[in-house]
Amino acid sequence: MEQITIIGRELLPSELNEIRQSTASVYCLTEKSPVDGATVVILSADEKREINYSVLDEIKNLGDKVIDGQSLSARLRVEKSSIWHYHKFRTYFFVRNLDYDLAKLSKIRFSATQKARFYCPGEFRFLNDEFPHIEFVFPQRKKEKLNLLLSFKYLTFVKLRTFSSWFTLFSKSDVLIYYPERYNPLLDIKSLRPRRGNFLLDYLFVQAHQPMNLISEVPVPKLKSSAAFPFQKEYFRRKESGHPRKNMESVWFCYALGAWLKARKAGKNLQGEYALILNSPLTRNEKMAIRFVRSLHGSSVFYLTRYFAAKRFFKKHRFRVLLATDENSPLTKTVVDAAKFYGIKTVGMQHGTMHDLHPAYLYTKKDIADGIIPDFTLTWGSYWAKFLVEKGNYPAESVVSVGHLRTDIVPRLLARRSEGRRRFNLVFASQPQRDPVLRRQAAFDVFSAARQFPELDLVVKLHPREFDEVDYYSAIADEAGCTNYRIDKETDLYALIASCNALITCFSTVGTETIYFSKPLIILDHLMQDIQGYCREGVAFRVTNTDELTSILSGLQNGFLQINKPSYNEFIQKYSYKIDGKVAERVEEFLSRI
Repeated sequence: MEQITIIGRELLPSELNEIRQSTASVYCLTEKSPVDGATVVILSADEKREINYSVLDEIKNLGDKVIDGQSLSARLRVEKSSIWHYHKFRTYFFVRNLDYDLAKLSKIRFSATQKARFYCPGEFRFLNDEFPHIEFVFPQRKKEKLNLLLSFKYLTFVKLRTFSSWFTLFSKSDVLIYYPERYNPLLDIKSLRPRRGNFLLDYLFVQAHQPMNLISEVPVPKLKSSAAFPFQKEYFRRKESGHPRKNMESVWFCYALGAWLKARKAGKNLQGEYALILNSPLTRNEKMAIRFVRSLHGSSVFYLTRYFAAKRFFKKHRFRVLLATDENSPLTKTVVDAAKFYGIKTVGMQHGTMHDLHPAYLYTKKDIADGIIPDFTLTWGSYWAKFLVEKGNYPAESVVSVGHLRTDIVPRLLARRSEGRRRFNLVFASQPQRDPVLRRQAAFDVFSAARQFPELDLVVKLHPREFDEVDYYSAIADEAGCTNYRIDKETDLYALIASCNALITCFSTVGTETIYFSKPLIILDHLMQDIQGYCREGVAFRVTNTDELTSILSGLQNGFLQINKPSYNEFIQKYSYKIDGKVAERVEEFLSRI
């Protein structure tokens, strides 16, 4: 019987050797085949784009699907805590990536008499019953061990944080700001000197005229990893720019046991709901989505524990309003949902760009009626407000444009602008893209183009979530033969933009920020999607490969290409409201009157 071998993942040496010795026809679903003579199966940009949008539409509406008289999201809800919406973001990308491979599989034609063996990613365990005619070969699972040293350090950290919070007394302010505690290099808004701070909220803390109460949380490290967990001195401050600050670790420490017991009980009910839903008529993608959510049951219990602990906190400390950034992420949403239980007005604040493929901001009308989003959302400008209303179904009265808080420093930086550098300085703002192929291709194109301009200085500004990826980008630079670069994760982003001659990215928020400084913006858009609309607005040079990027860089260096100043001015008005140094003032005023 003729056999077909399909490669859909990285192979072990023994697996690769077995395939090479076999006489089977080989098909490869990855971009580069490890087997000579294999047929590589790829998807076109149009095919990927169609999958992106169709899967998003299916996942967005899945929560509204009626199962035995109740919507799916209602069945997976505990009080104000919506398990479905905690996992919706991850579920979309999980299903979408599987659909990429499924679309490739559908291109391989073989008869019923042929035996097919598929070396597949582990995610296909959710689908192996859908393809009885294919033998699935899953990767070996590596059993991760608990990192005892890291666990001890984190436990010690939690105890110290809890102890420090006992001596912090909240002010009489009825405003509470919750935020993940991450420190990044930024410029002090008064002295313009580099220092460390929270790049989303620091300028609000520094410029606020009235006291605010703060509650912060250091992200929990992966206790089964080898990642470092440094004890930063900022973690133990009791005040932030004069505002009293408690930490959520103390909340979890005080209330975790009772909260966990409630969460575990609610989790048992969820298991029954998963079974009921999976026994209902579902499409293949819907079934994959629910199986995936069920596999995250441990995370669901963790989120419920956070929710019940936060409820106890808000029962003891009553506030009028809660402001949170990244308000639709599951960790933050648990706190927002707990505040909603006690009628506290909740306010989300835009922290990045939004687009048609961003599941965190796209909701159905039923989601809105069920109170899934915050009561109010502060946006940078009218475009984002319109997007939330028209695409995300946000109520118009709940969306308010105040400007981009980080731009409060721009007028000060522009006032001290110095003469340009003699060497051409190009900044590449990296992104942890969900598509690993596009992520790698973007970096390779940038390094390959920069190599052709020895007089150019390339600065790779790492995204905060990529600070551990120095080796990843260095390896790509070596492959491209590029040496005129440096990787930067320390310099303030705005300082880099202010001093550069041009900036290149894919679809990052950094593109918008580059326009604030009237600097040339280059967008790497391999799928020609123009996700952020930079090209449509006339404020970016679009490139899709190394040759096009090389041409644009040459034009900018020689002065043949210039920015479209009228388009830049119009873009700022539309996307950032005003760059007048008064965004913090508008945010504070809004919080005081709702």
